[in-house]
Amino acid sequence: MRIFFFSVLTFWHISHAATAEPLRVLTDIAPVQSLVAMVMGNVGIPGVLLDGNADPHHVQLRPSQVRAIARADLVFWVGEPLTPWLADPLKSIVRPGAANAMLKVPGTTLLYFDKAQVDPHAWLDPENARLWVDAIATSLASADPVHSDTYRTNANRAKIILSDLTVRAHKSLNGVQGGNLITAHDSLGYFANRFNLTIMATLADGEAAAPGPAHISALRKLIANNDIACVVSDYGQPDDRIRTLTDGFSVQSIPLDTSGALLPAGPTLYPDMIRAMADAMSGCVASPR
Repeated sequence: MRIFFFSVLTFWHISHAATAEPLRVLTDIAPVQSLVAMVMGNVGIPGVLLDGNADPHHVQLRPSQVRAIARADLVFWVGEPLTPWLADPLKSIVRPGAANAMLKVPGTTLLYFDKAQVDPHAWLDPENARLWVDAIATSLASADPVHSDTYRTNANRAKIILSDLTVRAHKSLNGVQGGNLITAHDSLGYFANRFNLTIMATLADGEAAAPGPAHISALRKLIANNDIACVVSDYGQPDDRIRTLTDGFSVQSIPLDTSGALLPAGPTLYPDMIRAMADAMSGCVASPR
């Protein structure tokens, strides 16, 4: 597992006064790192604790990761519902006010698995991401007022890109809105909600939960009796269950990279990830069945 990624593309660079000691900024997952990189530009390069291949829900911190957290001036993370193992270290070794949970940004669209359990995959709604870059800029500007204008200028540029991204994704999915999906687990709700897709059922309640034969049998009946547009799996997860589910049916299936595992880290990762998801979903849903 790599602790830090060092990739910020030159078109994000904005001239700024040099500083001898740039902010040490840490993020939890690659999509959040990408959004922070958009705002920081060449003022600094945010680190990331987990790469896209790691399961964010279950992690045993290594000493090097604990040190990275302790050294951070600011931490941007999705929040405890995604990475519960990160909550205690942030409370105990990061100065008060330095940790910024994106799920708590006012105005964030939140979905719930039930009345008490929030769905933490909120970065998959680009309108949430658009809201978050403003909050990121505010926190950075407060910690580093010398570069506050740069952060806010970059955030405004990022919001334009993210607004265009939402429009483009809607166009890519035009004509397939309302398509019925079965997903490997319950991580795709925000994307489906934003782009008017319908999740009929999930194969498992979580990444590690193995569906039993009775559940797979029930899903096969669902496919047989309904117009299921696509079965969506997660990149890097075993696909034998998907093959068992779709065997004998003409329904298409695709893996989606919802964490940026296939993309180079940096400011373009997030928009590239959402575009790739929209294009892949459009192709799957539109395929003849």
